[in-house]
Amino acid sequence: MFTQSLTRAEREAFVQLAYHLVHVDGVLSECEEEVVAALRLETEVDTPAHAVDPLELADVFVTRRARVAVLLELMSLAHVDGSYDPSEQALVASLAGAFGFDEDDLAVLTSWVIRQTLLLREADDLLEG
Repeated sequence: MFTQSLTRAEREAFVQLAYHLVHVDGVLSECEEEVVAALRLETEVDTPAHAVDPLELADVFVTRRARVAVLLELMSLAHVDGSYDPSEQALVASLAGAFGFDEDDLAVLTSWVIRQTLLLREADDLLEG
């Protein structure tokens, strides 16, 4: 949703972060796998994901807009399987801290993602009838 505002380098780093996020809890759900595949198409990043310290990628995102976009996208991805695992939460919180966001900032972003997730589920129910 927000990846279109990222530069090429930011999109490549974002895909690495997304890959790391879906694997951090040790469980790769089918819906997580599908969303990561869709993100690769959306971002036009075909670079194979590899093991990397996610905090090393934080400096790639230099603007507030890019940093907020990445956090919103990652939190949305983390919620896609219906479970926001503590290891996923810890990764997002560490990244938010590296971006210079405090707990209040993260709470606002988290609240938005939860509301968006609920609305998307409601839309799916409406579409399915």
